[in-house]
Amino acid sequence: MKKHIIITVSLIALCFVSRAQKAGQAGFMQGPAGRIRDVHEMERSPANATFRGKNQTVEQFQDDGDMEDKKVGEELYKQPNPMHATAKILQVNENTNTSGPPEKIYAQKITSQHPAFTALGNQQTNLDPSDAQIAAGPNHLVALANGDAKILDKISGALISRVSLAAFFGWSGFVFDPRIMYDPYGQRWVALALKDANNGCGAPSVDSKFRVLISNNSDPTQGWFWYEFDVDGANQTWMDFAKLGFNKDWICVSGNVRCGSNPVGLYVLPKAAAYTGGSITFHFWNSIELAVPAFTYDNTLDRLYLTRTGNPNSLGIGYVDSWFISGFPNPLLFNGNSYGSSPWQAFATDSTKCPKQLGGQTFTAVNVFGHAMLSNCVYRNGSLWFTHAIFLPATGATNRTSTQWWQVNPATGAVQQVGRIDDGSGATSEYYQSIGINNQSDVVVTYSIFNAAYYPGGAYNFRSSSDGSGLLPSGVFYTSGGSSDGDGRGGDYSQCAVDPLDDQSIWVVNQVPNGNWETRFSLIPGYFGCYTDATFGNNIWKGYTKKEASNSITSAEMIQPGSVVDYDAGAFVVLTTGFQASEGSYFRAYIEGCGAFRGVNTTKIPAPAVTPVIAENKTSTDLVTVYPNPATNSFIIKYTLQNKGPIKIAIFSSDMKPVRQIEYAIQATGIHLETVDAGNLAPGVYFVKFEAANYTKTLKVAVVR
Repeated sequence: MKKHIIITVSLIALCFVSRAQKAGQAGFMQGPAGRIRDVHEMERSPANATFRGKNQTVEQFQDDGDMEDKKVGEELYKQPNPMHATAKILQVNENTNTSGPPEKIYAQKITSQHPAFTALGNQQTNLDPSDAQIAAGPNHLVALANGDAKILDKISGALISRVSLAAFFGWSGFVFDPRIMYDPYGQRWVALALKDANNGCGAPSVDSKFRVLISNNSDPTQGWFWYEFDVDGANQTWMDFAKLGFNKDWICVSGNVRCGSNPVGLYVLPKAAAYTGGSITFHFWNSIELAVPAFTYDNTLDRLYLTRTGNPNSLGIGYVDSWFISGFPNPLLFNGNSYGSSPWQAFATDSTKCPKQLGGQTFTAVNVFGHAMLSNCVYRNGSLWFTHAIFLPATGATNRTSTQWWQVNPATGAVQQVGRIDDGSGATSEYYQSIGINNQSDVVVTYSIFNAAYYPGGAYNFRSSSDGSGLLPSGVFYTSGGSSDGDGRGGDYSQCAVDPLDDQSIWVVNQVPNGNWETRFSLIPGYFGCYTDATFGNNIWKGYTKKEASNSITSAEMIQPGSVVDYDAGAFVVLTTGFQASEGSYFRAYIEGCGAFRGVNTTKIPAPAVTPVIAENKTSTDLVTVYPNPATNSFIIKYTLQNKGPIKIAIFSSDMKPVRQIEYAIQATGIHLETVDAGNLAPGVYFVKFEAANYTKTLKVAVVR
């Protein structure tokens, strides 16, 4: 591992900046604007007819004018910001804080075992862009895009409902920029979309609105209600690039407001009152251009942070700014901090030198639309995390877009780590980044990716919390487009969603062109197990890491030199006939998987071609596993007894009420399997307590339907 070189730079304050505060103006809304009883009502909606209607170009900027004149937020980037005078800077060494994007080197078909669960999401009927979004609940996935909305069974991937985006929001007409989240504390789904927009200022009046949908409960098929907001009663301004966030008190909506003299673009709704579907008093402020509210995974924090990129080359340093909203029921908006790192450029210096994709088209839109802005940000474990596109090199002619990601302490303004995903050769570009962080502070950054050798696809890099500072060392190119992007738009957005069942697994969604736009999503199992059975499919692995969850490799597997295969096992690992590994490769078995692996047993394969018949790795301390997890109708408790004796298994509900007990007066040494019928257990989290002689262990298992 390369040594990190981190230079801390202190700027001399040019002026003293006090922490300004601004009260939000209050508005009152009488109850929800409407209700949808269940998904069947969505399917019957007249708006669903547009699902098979005529093709249209969605994005309001996509006209025949001079696109160079429509760079989003370019003037904002040029404006000085006094917060930068007191910024705390972490200037990174580009050689040590840069991780490479994955190469598109595999030839095998993408299956549910690579990397975990990959599936087709929304299919756009020539709608551009697709604006892909995803969220995960206890039992469902909700995938939204400009064309349609899907609800899927999370375990099987089965499609439950598919309707037009307008029908999903109970609207008709032009509906765009959807956002979706699952609040694990309130156990509600929250969705956002915009309606109507203009192609520029000075056009006829536009009745711009947005709706916030809230589910009746944790099941998205059982109905939603919505609150509707009129962006400007005078119909002169309109909202674009809406974002969604939350904390313990508020649901937050932010958007960029165009034209007119009423730039209101930041709203907070009281979360508890909104979840009941009653009348609410909301608060609003003028738009903070490009600002993104955080998903706040701390249900005690009285702050809701907002972050944006801006002014990236002031004094040769790149900056990101933050604000926060605090106070309930009367919120105040505060200036936060400014964070700096090594410089970058927010736009390409010459659009003709923008990156190319397979087919030779210039990928102009990443430059023209200024999508160096943030897609999301996350507050978790005391830190604020975010990621965005940058143009490199930082001076002179730019030749690529790359990914920059941050971990900062918003309470102190300290930059804890910052890193980049970058192809220094300029051959590969990434764009439309988003970030996910689980309860272990493991990180996934997903993005779209392309170069002249392949069509735009979807990829992600990830890191364990124990990896070196500023690095996302592991990359996977998980889905490939089937055609070029003819107009160079390539978007918009991607999304990461933490699974609430284990709070470790992370879902990603990206969009790819395939004649029309499609969205693809994948599950990255919680670091990295529990959701796959890992029956390998005669694959050849070379040059990067594979992570799976099971106890045995049951088919031919070739590991080439320079490869590392991390196998997330249960209590033991069995390598069956057909497994081959070449000298110079590593096979690492992580005992007791499902996110628990922090200790390892490492085996270096010494021979040019090794075909072990049976090889077991056992531990003396981790002898019990439960699978599958989550379970539906049954689950298996596997345990290994090193000494003959009695055992006792007790199963408790999440409130620690006993639901089942299994006892044996005497059992022999060796491996035992105990199947537990879960068919009559209510969905939820259960605890399995295992006792044998001087050994006791408690595990968690989720039951889903």
